[in-house]
Order: sequence, then C-alpha cells, then structure tokens
Amino acid sequence: MMSQPQESVQPLIERVTSRMLVLLENEFKIAATNIRYDFNDVKQLKLNYLTSMIVIEEPMSVIFAFSFDEPLAYAVMKSYTIELDVDPSSESQYVQDSAADVINIVLGNSLTSFQIYDKAIELTPPIVLVGAKTIYRKQTATFYSSEIETEQGNMKIFCLGPQVLFDHRLNYKGD
Repeated sequence: MMSQPQESVQPLIERVTSRMLVLLENEFKIAATNIRYDFNDVKQLKLNYLTSMIVIEEPMSVIFAFSFDEPLAYAVMKSYTIELDVDPSSESQYVQDSAADVINIVLGNSLTSFQIYDKAIELTPPIVLVGAKTIYRKQTATFYSSEIETEQGNMKIFCLGPQVLFDHRLNYKGD
C-alpha cells in the first residue's frame, strides 16, 4: 500500500480475519474448516457471488472487501434475520444488507487497535457488489488476501491499495 508497507498489512488482515472468524462462529454458528493467507501481493482477485467493501481513508488509504460464496451469503442472512419474517421476494436485499452489516461490524471492531499516527481511522459506508468479477492488479496497486473455508461456502477478505486507484465498483481507475 502506498502508506502501508507489507509489514503493517499482514497484522491488519490477520486481525480482520480473526474478527470475522469470531463473528461466523459465535453469531452465525458457522465454523471455519480452513484459513489461508496470501501476503505475496496477489496478481488478480476473483470475487465471489457477493462482495461488500469499505474504503478506509486517511491515514491508511486502502479498500477492504469481503467476498462471499452464494450459499455462505444466504446462510449469514438466514442467521442474521432469524427473528424476522423475511418475504422470499426480499431475500436478495436482506443478503446484501447482511453483508454490509458484517463488514461494518468486523472492520469497526478490528480497526480500533490500529490507531495510526494518533488519528481516527475514517471509513466510508459499505458498498455491496453482486456478481462474480475478476480484478487484475496494475503495477501501482497492491492486493493482499485471506480466505476462510466453511461447510456453508467460502469467503475471501481482500485488502487493496491505494484506494485512489479504484472506483466504488472496484474498477481500476489508473494512476
């Protein structure tokens, strides 16, 4: 990342992944079966069925994206809305809302330990993308990731930087 070298990205992704694991297990009763990290500046990202993202602005200038397989996204939504009477015609919107809440909760809880330069970390509201997509890394961009496997499906957590290189749909804007 522009202002964040790999040494500071690794504990950040590990912390975010750890918080996601706690949320999956404690709140949604979904256990992880495997976890993988890739800190080798990934060349391309393959997004899953549904991706929620938040831009972390100053002082970090990165994007975090949580990308869910469809069965996992629906399992999270079902657990999230267990006390609600969800109309089947509204399920898609509830899935998107659940994914937005999940990234908000996980990043909010994770980033409290990363108060950099004695400044508050600024986050944008979550944005949700539906549909698989592949993002190819340009030379000035950096991608780091983790992947959580569960019996309900997989989830990828991406950290992309610097955020000024991407629009709100994760399309590369250029240098």
